[in-house]
Amino acid sequence: MTNVFDADSSEPFLSIIIPAYNEERRLPPSLQKVAAWLRAQPWRSEVIVVENGSTDGTTPAVEAFIQNEVHPDDPFVVRLLHSAQGKGAAVKVGMLAAEGDYLFMCDADLA
Repeated sequence: MTNVFDADSSEPFLSIIIPAYNEERRLPPSLQKVAAWLRAQPWRSEVIVVENGSTDGTTPAVEAFIQNEVHPDDPFVVRLLHSAQGKGAAVKVGMLAAEGDYLFMCDADLA
């Protein structure tokens, strides 16, 4: 961790962790908002969505977002991980996988 912002770094400055349980409907608009905000920032970032036992289409929704909405020239990547059921498990998996200098967790509704 550098603790100093470096615009030329290939490493993420910010990691956003989003635990997701049955968030098929809420997650795509939230990811659109996060992506728009990150595109306006001068640093590299990552978004880590941690699906944790969903029974709806959360996983396909995130996969579709990654495939259709994330572009090679974006200053961020979106990763989909899976964890055991429970928000705590999802947050732990995301935090341990994060590579940013700063880690931020928010719910799928961006709360």
